[in-house]
Amino acid sequence: FKFFLTTWPLPEGIAWGARGTTQTCTAAGFFGHGAGLAGPLYNGSLTLYYFLTIRDRARWREERIRSIEPWLHAVPLAIGWSTAIAGLPLKLYNPFGWTCWIGPWPPGCQQTYKFGQTTCIRGDNADIYRWAFFHGELWLTFILIFLGMAFIYQTVERADRMTGNSR
Repeated sequence: FKFFLTTWPLPEGIAWGARGTTQTCTAAGFFGHGAGLAGPLYNGSLTLYYFLTIRDRARWREERIRSIEPWLHAVPLAIGWSTAIAGLPLKLYNPFGWTCWIGPWPPGCQQTYKFGQTTCIRGDNADIYRWAFFHGELWLTFILIFLGMAFIYQTVERADRMTGNSR
């Protein structure tokens, strides 16, 4: 939805089609961040579910899977939306290219972590928060998904060879 809006929520004058305010940009950044992080994390939960049910099925019977299933739903949502909420009082959601996301305002302002003092009106240290609140979790999830899928593939391939169905 956030990408459908494109430049509309940006404060007027920032980009072509911008019709918003700081508040609309903050709202778009908040919802875009929360959903944008929770979605990939949920894919990580699905990978963990399939890893446990396929690769480690001897220890993870259906009753045991059911006991952790609420966590597989709750953790991605909690991480995605708690980091989105944390960005609100830090005033992190600002125009960032053609969208609203975690970024310093005005663009190119001096951030405290680089210069010891800031010239940013909003989003001081946004570069650090972008990694702490989004990229770190996202890359860790991608790595875990890759490893989980590789192990699942290996398990299915081994089972296929054992049953004589491999080509």
